[in-house]
Formats: sequence, structure tokens, C-alpha cells
Amino acid sequence: MIQKSSVTVVYPTYNEKDNIGPMIDATLASCRDRKIEILVVDDDSPDLTWKNAKEIEKMHQEVRVIRRVGERGLTSALNRGIQEAKNDVVVWLDCDFQHPPEKIETLLNQIDQGFDVAVGSRFLAKVSADDRLTLSTSKNFTTYLHGHLSKTLCRMLSRTFGSDFTDWTSGLIAVKREILVSHPLNGSHGDYFIELLVWLRHSKYRCTEIPYQLSIRKSGESKTAPNIFHLIGNGFVYLKTILKLKAEYSLLGQKTIRRTL
Repeated sequence: MIQKSSVTVVYPTYNEKDNIGPMIDATLASCRDRKIEILVVDDDSPDLTWKNAKEIEKMHQEVRVIRRVGERGLTSALNRGIQEAKNDVVVWLDCDFQHPPEKIETLLNQIDQGFDVAVGSRFLAKVSADDRLTLSTSKNFTTYLHGHLSKTLCRMLSRTFGSDFTDWTSGLIAVKREILVSHPLNGSHGDYFIELLVWLRHSKYRCTEIPYQLSIRKSGESKTAPNIFHLIGNGFVYLKTILKLKAEYSLLGQKTIRRTL
């Protein structure tokens, strides 16, 4: 019988008061057969996300809220969650239901089977599983453009690093905690994820991908690409990151074991 890993799920939040409660409920339901802790790392949200989470913390011993005052940023929030994590595996994902929380258990099953890292991918199937790729579902040109730029970027990264890995900006991931302790995340938004995956694969950790469908956020506004100017700015950051990583690492060459779950 396979031993189930314990898990720490980290939610970095900023103005997610309408999403945090349902997200925690869905996470607990997904991992009901595991030892779990949920860390809500909130950047002192003006909409009082942290306050809503604190009320949930009173009802669920698995939930812990960290309110950061005077600190801001996705990567630093994730690093704080990783530092505070107590369990075997660390999982993180967006708190807006773009990432399906029911996939947490699917990722963890891959870790239980011997992988060091499991990543959710939108691009394993022939048809991309990203709701932003059509205007009828994205309902916003910036969101639509963001989806297509993300798809193009991932293809470019696979070619750049000679890898069959498909989703370099996923943001949905499970990693053994001991690995992350020795390698803090670096970057701002999607660039931190690119850097992490390149390092993981260069370091020969066992990686796998599982498919998932990226949805449109349920509530609130995007923090990654609220408008086209942010998209352009992020594009320059990604390009700089790719050039830096290309100078540091040769072709990765490690084959990804893909899962069709």
C-alpha cells in the first residue's frame, strides 16, 4: 500500500475575500484522506481577505493565516509559506479557481508514486486546455491575449531548453518540501516559475506533468495582467529571465514522464 504524503497547501492572497472561503472548502474536500495544513499568506488585503480567512481559521484547525503588513509580492509570499510549511509536500496554486483545487490530490498521487515534482499542464493534449484562448470564454481582449502569449512563451521555452516539458508558467505545482528549503524562489510573477522548473530539471529531480483545464477567475481582478501595459512589462521580464537562464544552463535533455489523468 502506497504511503500518502502529508501536504501543506499555500495560498498567496491579495484581495480574494470572495474566493478564499470556497477555495479552502474545496481544498479540504480534495485532500480529505491526508494530513493537511493550509497556509493563507495575505499581503494585508484592503478588501480584508485576511479577516475572512481568520474567521475560517477559527473553525478549521488545518488552516493558518499569515497577514503580512508592509510586505508585498507573489514570490516572497510563496517563500514565506514554504518557510512556514510543516508537511512533506508543498503545493501552491491561485486562489481564484483558475486552477482547479480538485487537481491537488492528483498532483499528490504522483509524488506518492515516487516523483519529486508534479506540475499541472494546460498543454499536454492536442487542444490547449486554457479557457482564455477564445474570446467567447475569456470575454476580455487582455485576458485572451494573455492566454495566447502564455502558450507561445511555453513553446519557445521548450525549444530554447531542448525539453519536452509543456507548461513553464503553470503556477500549479507540488514539490517535496526538502527540495524547496534548499532553493528559495526567485523572481516576481511567472518568471519565478520558469526559473524553478529550469533549475529542477537541470538538477535531475524526477518531474511529471498532469493535465488540467485553466478556467477564468470566479471573482475579483487579475493581479498578473490587469491590462495590456502589464502584459508588455511582464514580457520584458520573461525575456530577461530566459536570456539569464540560457546563459546559466545548457540544454536540459531530461525527459518528462507525462500523465493522462
